[in-house]
Amino acid sequence: MCWIPANWQDWAALFTVVQAAVVVIALLYARHQLSEATRSRELYATTQLLTEIGPPNIREARGYVLYQLPPFVDASKLNRPQIDAISSLAVAYDRVGFMIFEELLPPRAFKALFTFHGDDIGLVWNKIKPFVDYTREVADPKRPNYCKCFEQLAITWLPAMKRKYRDK
Repeated sequence: MCWIPANWQDWAALFTVVQAAVVVIALLYARHQLSEATRSRELYATTQLLTEIGPPNIREARGYVLYQLPPFVDASKLNRPQIDAISSLAVAYDRVGFMIFEELLPPRAFKALFTFHGDDIGLVWNKIKPFVDYTREVADPKRPNYCKCFEQLAITWLPAMKRKYRDK
């Protein structure tokens, strides 16, 4: 036979059980909503990352630096289009470094950045380091922190990512 509440205490117990079930369902729903919100934030952050280093002018600058800029170039002998290309690329990677070191990007975006741009980050930094040094010391000594986040990205973050993802 089925249990039918016979008095107020039985009714109170029944409502307590129902209330507990509603709370559990609400908690499960909140967990799902939190998961969706987290994924949405990760997608937005990754989109911002790709927006920073994906525009055509940045891709062209990366191609110029990687394939046309001579190694150990004398930065004082660069012309304005060369300076603009190198500087725009350096600033783009500097912003990416800032997003990483300020923890504005989710860890999943780190792997995507490393997978698609890890080699480029190291190669670009090695090519434009003389330009950055020249800018910091000679061209604009009032900006000693010019591209510091890019430098950290190449010198600190990149080796850590290599250990984390390539050693597996």
